[in-house]
Amino acid sequence: KMISIYNMKLLSRIIFSIAVFLHIGCSNVETRYEVIDLAGAVHNVEPCKLSTYASNIDYLPIGSEDSVLLGDIYDHMFLVDEEHIFIVAPKMKCIYMFGRDGKLIRSIGQRGRAYGEYTATRSMMSDSGSDLLMVEGGNKTVFYSITDGSCKGEYNFDELFHKSKDQLMVARDGRSQILSNVTIAKIVMKDKKFYLATGDQSTLDQALIIVGENGAIESRVEIRKTEVRNFFNNVLTASIYEYDNKINLIHGLQDTIYQLEGERLFPRIAINYGNYQTLSTQKSRRKSNNSMQVAVGYPFLESPAMIAGTVFLPSSAVVYSNGSQYSNFVYDKASRKSVIVDYQEEFDMAGFINDIDGGMPFWPQQLKGNKMFSFVDAGTFIEMSKKCNSPKMKEVARKLTEESNPVLVEVTLK
Repeated sequence: KMISIYNMKLLSRIIFSIAVFLHIGCSNVETRYEVIDLAGAVHNVEPCKLSTYASNIDYLPIGSEDSVLLGDIYDHMFLVDEEHIFIVAPKMKCIYMFGRDGKLIRSIGQRGRAYGEYTATRSMMSDSGSDLLMVEGGNKTVFYSITDGSCKGEYNFDELFHKSKDQLMVARDGRSQILSNVTIAKIVMKDKKFYLATGDQSTLDQALIIVGENGAIESRVEIRKTEVRNFFNNVLTASIYEYDNKINLIHGLQDTIYQLEGERLFPRIAINYGNYQTLSTQKSRRKSNNSMQVAVGYPFLESPAMIAGTVFLPSSAVVYSNGSQYSNFVYDKASRKSVIVDYQEEFDMAGFINDIDGGMPFWPQQLKGNKMFSFVDAGTFIEMSKKCNSPKMKEVARKLTEESNPVLVEVTLK
C-alpha cells in the first residue's frame, strides 16, 4: 500500500508537471499570433496621425505637359516602382508609362484577346532588373518590355485546369467567356514563380498553386476549406500579397492571415469579429446588416509597423456621420491595438491626419517597400488645397485645372 500511495503521488506530480508544461507551451503558441480586433475597434474611433508611421509626403501631377487623359485611377489600375509609374488607361485601351517626374515616356500593350494583348488588368508587377512589366488579369498574364514596350511572352493559366462549360464568366463589357471550373482569385510573381490563389467551384476546395517559369505546376498547397459560398454562389477564394519577402494569404472568410513557409501555410494573424458573422457567410444581402468583415476588393496593406484596410460594419455599429457601413481601420503592431480611423467632416473622408505638412488627409491605395501611394482627382485636390495649410499642396494646385489628370500622393514610411 505504501508503494501504491507513493506511486500515485509520483504519478500526480508527473501529470501536474505535464499540465504546466502544456499550458506554458500553449501560451507561447498563442502569443505567436497577432489579433486584429475589429469587433473592439468599433469602440475605438480615433484620429490617426500620419507622422506616427511616415516621415514625408509629396504630391506629383501626372502627365501635366502631355495630351493624355487618365480619368479616375483605382488601386488596381496603377503601379509605382523605383523608376516608373504605370497607369491603366481604360478609354485608350493601353497602359501609360511615366517617369517618376510625372512625364509620359510611352504607351505599353493593348487591350484585346490576341496574343500579347491583355483582357483585363487585375494587377501589375514590374521587375526593372529583368526589364519586365507583368500585366495580370482575366485568365492570363502578359509580359512587356519596359525598355521598348514590346510583348515578351504570355502565360495562359486557363490551360493548367480542365475546362467546364458549366462555368461562365461575364466581363464588364458584356462579353462572356467559358473558363475552367477553377477560379483564380489573385496572382503574385516572386523569384520567377507564379503563386495562384485558386478555388474549385464544384468541390469548394482551395489551394495555393505554385507555377514555375516553364508554365508547369510545381506544387499545390492546400488552403483551409470552408463549405460557404458568397452572394454569387461562388467559392470564397483567398487573396495573396507579398510582405517581408514572403507570400502571405488572406483566407476567403477574411478571418486569418497565413504565411507560406516551404510548402506549408502557417497562421500568423487572426481577425476577430466578435459575435458578428462574416459578410461572406450570409446567404442573402438582406442579412448583411448583421455582418462584419474586412472588405473584399478594398486595399489591404501591411508594413512592419501597421496594417491598414477597410471593414464592412453592421448597420447597428456604423460610426461615420455619412452613414457608410465601410470604415477604414488601422492595426498598430507595436501597441497591438485596432482602431477605426476617425471621419474628418471638413474633408468628407476618413484617413490619416496629415500632420506632416498640414495637407489633406491621406489614405493609401497601394504600399510598396517603404512607400505608400494614392491618387486624388484634380478637382478634389484643388478644393482640398483651399482647406489646408500645406505649401506643397497649394503650389501644385496652382498649376492644375478641373480637367487635369489626377495627382499622385507619395508617402515615405519611417
